[in-house]
Amino acid sequence: MTSEAEYPTTTSLPSVETLPLTTSSSTIRRLPTPPIDPWKSSPSETEDEDATPVDGELPDPIPTRASSHQRFLTIMTMVKNQRRWLREWLEFYLMMGVEHFYIYDNESKDYPLEILQPYIDDGIVTYIQWPRKDIPPPPKFKTKLEQRQYQWFSDQLLSCMDDDWTMHKQGPCQLAAFADAVRRNTGGVTRWLASIDVDEFMFPRPQSNFTSIAEMLQTNFADEDHVTVWGGMFGANGHKDWAARREPGEPLQALVTESYTRRAKLHSILLYLCN
Repeated sequence: MTSEAEYPTTTSLPSVETLPLTTSSSTIRRLPTPPIDPWKSSPSETEDEDATPVDGELPDPIPTRASSHQRFLTIMTMVKNQRRWLREWLEFYLMMGVEHFYIYDNESKDYPLEILQPYIDDGIVTYIQWPRKDIPPPPKFKTKLEQRQYQWFSDQLLSCMDDDWTMHKQGPCQLAAFADAVRRNTGGVTRWLASIDVDEFMFPRPQSNFTSIAEMLQTNFADEDHVTVWGGMFGANGHKDWAARREPGEPLQALVTESYTRRAKLHSILLYLCN
């Protein structure tokens, strides 16, 4: 259901400071200072001589869950020219109990900040322009897992940044973003991290008696480390182009959740939530 064809590519874009908001003449404020690079070793780690053993052999312990977390449920996603779905998607998952979103913007040309800025100002969204411009040097690893995670991240980011890579380029870009989001949310930041596209909507079945994903996770999956969710593949629902407007002449298009209601019988999409 996603497409890059709706918004033409332009060669001259206004700066972030002058982009108008969707429904007012106000201007978008500058984004807050970007958070600390999650791949950069902290000063304490740099000074810690015990972080890497002298013989170079890293320990490989079984990962353990943090005893407490700043947030319970966080979602990460990567977007490219998908502004039209953002507000509905964010509001839907806020109702599902999501506390924070990491949105990786893969060089969109449709001004997603017009939609995202109020959520950024409220601390609900962390907005990250993607891909980053460099491959960070290896941090000081404490375990083999950290080493493997960095290697996976750097390999995918290298493919994402390679101008000669033309087929399925969004794949490595997205995988690098996944690895970055995992890095940002380890060490007690969030209990659950989900990777969900902006045209995917996950919710408890009515017969479950749960009203949100967070409530379901707290009750049925308190001791689990990851959850795999089967989803349905929805078709065009009879639409030849985009879904119709809510009412004739209205400026807003119909919601995704009310425009696409027919799906294949078999579940065919996998969504992941991990600790």
